[in-house]
Amino acid sequence: TSGQSKARLGQSQKLQDQFFWSTLILSTGEMSVAEKLVASGESLSGGIEHRAISIDVAPEDAYALLAEDVDIPVEQVITWAENLKYGLAKYYGTAGKLFMSHFLSQKDEEGNYLSMDDIRSQLLEKIDETQQWLTKEIKDRNLAISSIQHRGLKRFALVLVSGLLAIEWGALPFCEEYVRDSIEALA
Repeated sequence: TSGQSKARLGQSQKLQDQFFWSTLILSTGEMSVAEKLVASGESLSGGIEHRAISIDVAPEDAYALLAEDVDIPVEQVITWAENLKYGLAKYYGTAGKLFMSHFLSQKDEEGNYLSMDDIRSQLLEKIDETQQWLTKEIKDRNLAISSIQHRGLKRFALVLVSGLLAIEWGALPFCEEYVRDSIEALA
């Protein structure tokens, strides 16, 4: 979810600084945010649907992804999941720290550190390009995409761009194709 405060005048009749925020929320709840709001009698707006993207993942989904074209016993999938949980608990934050150190120390062709404005501009450009790529991939499969879904693809584009940068900087041990295919499948 992201947002910004309203533009307001202060007591001195000068425009006050606006506040901006971005928050990432990952929930493993049994109901999506949209389902919870509807159950509470709230009405849904398009903004909620693209800020709170729900991806239902059941245990059989994880098994299906791992067992595609291969006969893998359920016990092996369970072991894989347990090892993943252990690794995430043990190394939590390690990749993030490495990623951020590279992200904040990017240089131009001449070896000068980029300003935060330059880093932000480049990131936004990559996200826009990736969002366009995701949109094209979905449309090439003859799937219709609404304006809300198109806006939501920007979130997936951010994750894809981050994943590809993390691979480039050695923060993730995956290949680009794996990350691309994973995000495309979720999108």
